Amino acid sequence: MKNDVPSLYLAGGTALLVTPAAAASQDYVLDSVLYAQLVADKHEGSRFDDYARWYRAYRTALERCGWIVATSTADYQREAPPSPVRSIAERLKTLHPQLADALEPVVCRLATCDALQHLRPFTHAQVDSTASVHELGIVLAGPTLVLSSLACGDGADIRHTTATPDELVPLSYRFKLHRRLGETGNAQSITDLGAVESGACHGPA
Repeated sequence: MKNDVPSLYLAGGTALLVTPAAAASQDYVLDSVLYAQLVADKHEGSRFDDYARWYRAYRTALERCGWIVATSTADYQREAPPSPVRSIAERLKTLHPQLADALEPVVCRLATCDALQHLRPFTHAQVDSTASVHELGIVLAGPTLVLSSLACGDGADIRHTTATPDELVPLSYRFKLHRRLGETGNAQSITDLGAVESGACHGPA
């Protein structure tokens, strides 16, 4: 990760833009987000069947990974946007305008073949081709984890969560979580897409 620009990672079905100020915590963030998805999958099944229920399990698993959820909101729209990832990015730009220049190339990067190949099992239902789930997050200093998701099907289910680590969770737990993902082979679901240069858009939008 370059010291002066954000980097983009994929953790399961979540794309995370990690800012330089949060680089020291990136492993814990990525491990937590991936592990929480795996737990939700185990207890609630496919995220495409009942996203609201799945998301509750996902959020609860994040808390069990040592994160304190500061805010969590839900909204519903009758029509799904034509470009879910761009819709999420625009929402994050509004909330965090200082990252607007970095979020634009993220949309392009997530449309590349490598990113799509990684994300497809997590974002598109195999049975119902119209159902999809997308999540984009940013990791700020602290670290503060900001997650914004959109489930498309019969309308759009929109979720937004912010969380910070519980300082009482020992460092040994983070190492244990990281080791567990490695031993089970699930760590391969974390992909580093590299540094994101502001204004640099490579790949289709």
